[in-house]
Amino acid sequence: MAIEQCVASCSSLNFNDGTVLSKFCEVMSGEAHGNNRCILMPDGTVVTPVEAIKWLKAQECEAE
Repeated sequence: MAIEQCVASCSSLNFNDGTVLSKFCEVMSGEAHGNNRCILMPDGTVVTPVEAIKWLKAQECEAE
């Protein structure tokens, strides 16, 4: 049910509207609410989206 609600709310976002996209990015990056830890990593830690992106980039570098 929770996933269904998340998909429904994201599908109504207007990504062509700069104001909407800016606010969405603020919330997802944690800038709007400070500590937005919402991504579960393989080792069990919970990190912010920005930290997860950094981790993914590090994994790509190690793979090369």
